[in-house]
Amino acid sequence: MKNIILVIFTTVLLYNCSTEDNYKIDIPKIGKTEPKSFIAPPFGTCIEFITLTINPNKDTLIQFESGSFLEIPKGCFVDKQGKALNSSTKIKFREFDSNEDIFLSGIPMTYKDESGDHFFESAGMCEIKPIDDIQFAKGKEIKVGLNSQSSETDFGLYSFNEKTGKWETKGKDSVMVSLKIIQKDNQPTPIKALQKIDPAPVKPNKLDPNDPRLITLKLDNDQYVPELKKYENVMFHVSEKSKYKRGESKKAWYYVEVKNTNTKGLYKLKFYGKSDTGEDINLEYFVEPALEGNDYETAINEYEELFKEHEKDMKLIQDANEKQEAETQKMLEIAKNYEQNADNIDKSSAGIQRVFTSDNFGIFNCDRFYILTDFTELFFKYQNKNNDEISFYELYCIDNKTRAVVPVGFPDKIKFPKDNHHSFWGVTMKGELAIIDNFKLTKQNLEGNLVEMKFSTQDVTKSSPEDISQKIRASF
Repeated sequence: MKNIILVIFTTVLLYNCSTEDNYKIDIPKIGKTEPKSFIAPPFGTCIEFITLTINPNKDTLIQFESGSFLEIPKGCFVDKQGKALNSSTKIKFREFDSNEDIFLSGIPMTYKDESGDHFFESAGMCEIKPIDDIQFAKGKEIKVGLNSQSSETDFGLYSFNEKTGKWETKGKDSVMVSLKIIQKDNQPTPIKALQKIDPAPVKPNKLDPNDPRLITLKLDNDQYVPELKKYENVMFHVSEKSKYKRGESKKAWYYVEVKNTNTKGLYKLKFYGKSDTGEDINLEYFVEPALEGNDYETAINEYEELFKEHEKDMKLIQDANEKQEAETQKMLEIAKNYEQNADNIDKSSAGIQRVFTSDNFGIFNCDRFYILTDFTELFFKYQNKNNDEISFYELYCIDNKTRAVVPVGFPDKIKFPKDNHHSFWGVTMKGELAIIDNFKLTKQNLEGNLVEMKFSTQDVTKSSPEDISQKIRASF
């Protein structure tokens, strides 16, 4: 979860009939199988968004603790009919500022043009999307500044088309250096971050056998998320968040899974199968458990306790955020005139930002083509630390000196960089995380033309993106 600092020019807030679907199916136990998708996080979990509530009648500057920022002008957003908004609106933001973030995002980092296929090296990438049904007003743009490790100017700006799965060129970004204000004399301490207010827990549903949005499944216990395993009988009510057509999920699916969402009590139910022509197909719904008897009583008691805690936490966070907003206003007064406050600028804390504007939501990337200039082609044999052979679902070559996550593909013979700052991260067919850090070619592991690569493997199926990132960094 990326923390943020809100700097407010004027005002802004942060938030952070009977059913025919009561069927039962037995789910076979199989290995990891994922449907085809343009964006497919390798472990099914996504890098978390930050939710922002924007006052459409005020100019807004949002500064993130990473060094990134958003500038949103007054009247930037309108409804789908083009009418001005009369109340606050919500957008979501997330940035991918490390190789771990790029790897876990599942966003393809390849570009194809008339000269062939290319791999991207990123100097900054983010996604901005609306929560409410809004669009940009004509002639309005937001300004984005992304924390970056590179000040070089040969990067281009690209936007990802989620309908075609292709990156589209958007011109160039610019590079700027940020300076941080430091504490001096009686000046206020720089603010760290406003805290996010998590959603309230979802009240459990009491089972209604005539619910037209009820789905009944017979699942293995290990297919449930941990908090649902304690219940004897779990059925699912399809949330209003999902479009649902009775009978559409009544097929011969070969795998079904339940996953957590960012809202406690709300889950994602995913069905995997194949069409008559052999293509991968899937359905997914946001669902809420539908319980009865003792299961329902247990769930409602837990909900009431959680709701009390949520209200208590919300009050504490709101009080802390109000205090931080007041201190932020003081900081703005200090920073109004750079010349008058030159002594308060920490020159050593200068950071690089890639800056661009956009008149639309989407995924944006400051990229250049990544080229392996010095490499050899070798045959590889993949093993774990126990010398068991590994089969990969996905495998990537990672440049530890830049933000480059290059897909290796599936051949036995691959292009391997001769220098020593590359690692390999992958997803095995068992769904495990597999890692080799700074793999080096030596006489011991190079016999003939066959290289044995020994990976450290870990089960991360129940881990969050933050946990997986930590496990990757711990292997360095």
